[in-house]
Amino acid sequence: MRRIQRAALVVALAALSGGAFAQGYAGVSAGQSKVDLGCSGTLSCDQSDNAYKVFGGYMVDSDFGVEAVYYNQGRAGQTAFDTQLGNVSAEWKGDGLGVYGVAVASFGRGVSVFGKIGLVSARIRFDAKSSSGSASDSERHTHVGWGVGVGYDVLKNVGLRLELEQVHVEVRGDKKDANLITLGALYRF
Repeated sequence: MRRIQRAALVVALAALSGGAFAQGYAGVSAGQSKVDLGCSGTLSCDQSDNAYKVFGGYMVDSDFGVEAVYYNQGRAGQTAFDTQLGNVSAEWKGDGLGVYGVAVASFGRGVSVFGKIGLVSARIRFDAKSSSGSASDSERHTHVGWGVGVGYDVLKNVGLRLELEQVHVEVRGDKKDANLITLGALYRF
């Protein structure tokens, strides 16, 4: 939790130190998520779902900024057979908060590429059911997350962006990668 507090302090300091270019933005994105569940030996396995996120950021100059994100990666699930429990179904639901440093390279005519790296506090809720009963768990872990994307300015203050992000999630010591591919719109103010 202290890492998240430090990252929030960095975001606040960057926002307060803005120069002539300093510009805030906010946006929403939607797309698909895929969690690497490792489906070998399962009866059924659904690793993908719809995902969405809400984000806001502050560009300190034209090349560097900070961004905060809330994302929901949807659900993933699998069913397997156990000799003692019979069919066992498991479902993961995930969301999280992230704080990133963002680097942008512009190519004129409103086209840019960007990369970001930061800390993501991911929460995973896990539900398992069998004929013998059920179990639930919820955990939150903080890991490094990253993303890359391309942006296009439709208007001076309105842009689109296509992005690939990866966050690490964890339940009961089992670490997985969650990949999100989203298309979104942002407004600069």
